[in-house]
Amino acid sequence: MGTTVTVLHSLTIAELDGLDYAIIGSGGFSRRLLALVRAAGVRPPRLVVATQAMQDTEVDGIPLCPLDAPEVAALQHLVLGSDVHQPQLLAAASGRVAAGCRFYDLSDAVQCDLFDLAPWPAGEAGSAPFVLLLAVGHSAPLRRWLHGFAGWLARLGVTLVCRHPQAAISDDQLKAACSVIAWNGVTDHFFAIRQRLQQLAIAVTYAECGFFPQHRHFYFDRSGVNHGSQLMTDPLDWVGPAELSALAERRQQLFSGLEVSDGGYCLVPLQIASDSNVQRYSSFTGGMQQYIDFVEAQPIDLPLWFKPHPKDLYARSYRCRRGQLVEGDTLSLLAGASMVRGINSSVLLEAALLGKPVVADGQGWLNHPGGDQQRLLAAMIARQFSVDERNFDSSRLARFSHISSCLHQRGLL
Repeated sequence: MGTTVTVLHSLTIAELDGLDYAIIGSGGFSRRLLALVRAAGVRPPRLVVATQAMQDTEVDGIPLCPLDAPEVAALQHLVLGSDVHQPQLLAAASGRVAAGCRFYDLSDAVQCDLFDLAPWPAGEAGSAPFVLLLAVGHSAPLRRWLHGFAGWLARLGVTLVCRHPQAAISDDQLKAACSVIAWNGVTDHFFAIRQRLQQLAIAVTYAECGFFPQHRHFYFDRSGVNHGSQLMTDPLDWVGPAELSALAERRQQLFSGLEVSDGGYCLVPLQIASDSNVQRYSSFTGGMQQYIDFVEAQPIDLPLWFKPHPKDLYARSYRCRRGQLVEGDTLSLLAGASMVRGINSSVLLEAALLGKPVVADGQGWLNHPGGDQQRLLAAMIARQFSVDERNFDSSRLARFSHISSCLHQRGLL
């Protein structure tokens, strides 16, 4: 989309209690939010607003109305019932609600409930040195990946301040930050803030969860994430024996005890349709059924095993004509596959690490122009950090982020 500049106001569940508000969006996020509202004993929404035609008249006891209903035009407080689809909800509401209507983001509260996390304080941009983290729900990346990094900054006397990319942030605050980090940073939520940062000549460091395994690592990048990463234009001439040795060690760690065989099937790992990798770096923006139909139309002389993503809410709706949907441990399924085909899932990287033939139908890491998958995998491992890391090497930070140079300029490193 790339045009929404609406300011969002981040709230806690408790802060809803004084508002006469409605929720826009009627999916799983809204239902989880309603459950949190009821559990906290705060004021429920007056309405749930649907952005598309629905047969239901209520959502968990709250009246449901269409976006063009007369009562919607008078709303002054509208909570976005999504984190992933916020730009689309804002676009749908544009011109339909009262002038001056305030939009609210409760991503952090819902994500904390979803992942069973304690909220991470957002922090304040005061006179003390601070690094600004832009994220749609900051507690999840901080609690799961960046907690060691936040602790390292704290030992340097630097506060980590967290804001939604569409929150109200002044130019003076942006310029006062020692460094700016965007978690993911390539979705439509970040369009306006990235434009502002570019106009102010402020460099952005991108951050995202890493690989092998994903939940134990994260990486920084000067250009973007995934296919937009600086690694995609890096000749990888710095990858040498030490990096390739670390790759072999990681392969052994990840696949130790795994029995590798040729099971005579093609494994197709599916992704979440709204994943920015799928939406930005593939032609399968219509969802996973579109991709299933595409793969089944290809001349693949093997049984097709489609493995839905474990968090895909639509997994039970998928239908196969000549393949089958499968469940089970992904690594075990990889180990038995004759080949692996997918869009740009991290599972494809694990398959390449395991040595399986891989076909990538989207734009992703495995499309590196150098064509040497093993050197690419070695580079990915070399530049990422463990979630348990407590001291951050300046040379790695300097190669793949703007953080160390910014801290050096402030005399903090």
